[in-house]
Amino acid sequence: MMTLEQLRTQLWPQMAASLEPYLLALGEDDTLLTRMTRYQLDVTGKRVRPVLSYVSAMDAGASCEAALAMGAIVEVIHNASLVHDDIQDGDQFRRGREAVWKAFSPRQAINLGDMLMTLALSVALDMPLEPLPRIHVMQLTVRAIGDLVRGQVRDIDTEGTMVSMEEYRAIASGKTGALFRLALVGGGLLGQGGDEQPPALGHLENLGTDLGVLFQMRDDCIEVLGQKDGRQFSSELRSQKASLINAVAGGILTAADQHTYSLLLSTLNESPNSRRDLVEFLRSRGVLSEALNILRAWRLRVEASPALAPGGQLKPVLLTITASLCDDLQKDFP
Repeated sequence: MMTLEQLRTQLWPQMAASLEPYLLALGEDDTLLTRMTRYQLDVTGKRVRPVLSYVSAMDAGASCEAALAMGAIVEVIHNASLVHDDIQDGDQFRRGREAVWKAFSPRQAINLGDMLMTLALSVALDMPLEPLPRIHVMQLTVRAIGDLVRGQVRDIDTEGTMVSMEEYRAIASGKTGALFRLALVGGGLLGQGGDEQPPALGHLENLGTDLGVLFQMRDDCIEVLGQKDGRQFSSELRSQKASLINAVAGGILTAADQHTYSLLLSTLNESPNSRRDLVEFLRSRGVLSEALNILRAWRLRVEASPALAPGGQLKPVLLTITASLCDDLQKDFP
């Protein structure tokens, strides 16, 4: 049984190769659209979503070709969302290099994000499946894109407010959970002959939602620590968008402390000590320890999912993922 890293190293080149005919259809390699597409897709990433999709599909008895195509669909949509997300947040760097909008232009980056969505749908339309299961994959893909956009709209709409923990989870289940649901349910669907009714798919859907929330929680934690993508701080933190830290702070800080918290956020990056001051404040008020407790509890929820049947490859891969998400925070969070 291969490890997560082995799967990632082996599978993504095959998925990328399956996308090559679609990239060639965009035009010659030197066209702007093709260059932007390769620029975005060639960047090194975790590739967790396509690996999960592939493993879910293979555990369900799908063909390798269909499993690779499903993984490619998920990763392309994920990259489309990253392109748009960087524009919306004003983040200039992504994974150690300039974001697409910074390297090309905001207007062209919008075009690229839109085109990547259509690319994913084209792959779904050409899936090596019978007509009915292919339609179900298309429906699932469209639904995931809709869930992602609705979650992002809700996230931006709550900017500058202290959201409740319940609302935070709802936002995370949309903007982050959507693609994990697509990965896991889409993969599982490939082995069901297009039948959307088996209880196993419902378990996979719930797991996708919970895993998406866990990913978002972890992302929010490394954001406040200044460890996200090598960036000091993104605009998400400064603008007080919905995050685990903000939700916890809104629930336990006094009115006076909430005012201090807002002031600390507004001055981020204005001095060399701004991050340290913020982290120490949150630590002294118990916000970081409470956030870590919530993260740990959510990890246990994910790992207890009935979708993780013994004997398959999904369970060991997912346990490796949850460990990588949570274990490295122990040294920074009390």
